[in-house]
Amino acid sequence: SFGKFILQGPDALSALEMLSTNNMDKGIGHTTYTLMCNPSGGIETDITISHIDNNKFYLVIGGGFIQYGYQWILDNIHKYKWDCSLTDVSREYGVLSVMGKHSKDILKPLLKENINNFKFSRNKWIDDDILAIRLTYVGEMGWELHIPKEKCLDIYHQLHQYGRDYN
Repeated sequence: SFGKFILQGPDALSALEMLSTNNMDKGIGHTTYTLMCNPSGGIETDITISHIDNNKFYLVIGGGFIQYGYQWILDNIHKYKWDCSLTDVSREYGVLSVMGKHSKDILKPLLKENINNFKFSRNKWIDDDILAIRLTYVGEMGWELHIPKEKCLDIYHQLHQYGRDYN
């Protein structure tokens, strides 16, 4: 499972630039896998950060570090008095991952556009409420779909139907 959060506000980018080890100023539509470190250089959490709108980021923290990572980011927002807010949306979104050599063909009908130009480490909104992230941790092409929980089952069935031709 994943922890999913929205960081937004005038200082959101500045906060991410200071807390993470990667350049976060890549523009809307970019997704970055990075680490968040304490002042001594110790790793607090690994995290995937998607720039989804002006001064707005979608953060994903995996597994056993969800609550710890959330609290650590929140503590730093307060410590440095950044003008931004962190909202936990974990219960509002589910994640379906579509990975493998046929993932592009399976997703094509759902995305309703040519996805050949959907580059790695990019994100885009589908139907204004599904965030598609071109990302993979399995060594093959893949996407994560972050879907409002009330739509997850329907999207799952659609993907299952689209994937039947590929076993």
